[in-house]
Amino acid sequence: MPHAIPRLASRKVNGYVKAVLALEAVGLKREERYDRFVRPLDRKRDVLAADVAARMRTLTGTQQGEARRILGEVTGRGGIKRGRE
Repeated sequence: MPHAIPRLASRKVNGYVKAVLALEAVGLKREERYDRFVRPLDRKRDVLAADVAARMRTLTGTQQGEARRILGEVTGRGGIKRGRE
């Protein structure tokens, strides 16, 4: 529902009031979009991260090193380098 803009004597003030109301509307739309799209993705990422962490704890030393290397390649950060590699 659009806000009723009171008419004032100054055109400059009327323009300022319209601009402020427009910025508020844009901010509300951005917040709604964030709630609809980004938050569900954050939840999925958190669930996947917890799953990966649980699986990493069950691996033995050699398997864990290999999993870290593969996970590093997938995420684009490169593997964790230790020793002579």
